[in-house]
Amino acid sequence: MRTYLAERAPEVRAYLFLPTLTDRGVLSSAYRTHRWRRDMVSLAGTVGLINSTLLTLAIVLLGGHPIVAGVAFLVTFAGQIGYLQRRGRRTHADIVAVVAQRGLSEEPLVPRDGRRVGE
Repeated sequence: MRTYLAERAPEVRAYLFLPTLTDRGVLSSAYRTHRWRRDMVSLAGTVGLINSTLLTLAIVLLGGHPIVAGVAFLVTFAGQIGYLQRRGRRTHADIVAVVAQRGLSEEPLVPRDGRRVGE
């Protein structure tokens, strides 16, 4: 939203305290290439981590073997991150379909100049 406002009304940029996507260093290529790392530290990833930890704790408290609890943690956490990634891909595909259906421009809002701006 900040990027949109800054591009559409440049006089507002001075009042935007948080960075926009056109500011250098905000988004790097690592953000797009390491999706599983990004998903693990997102809000949904944190919820998945807490859910997996609670399941592990419950298994240990109910007398389960620690190795079983550890495997349960890894399986449930990987499953939740996988779900986040599948939903993200589906959402992206839906957005592409809507853009194509409405005949909107595929030109990005943020220019890509090869110097990590908008990448």
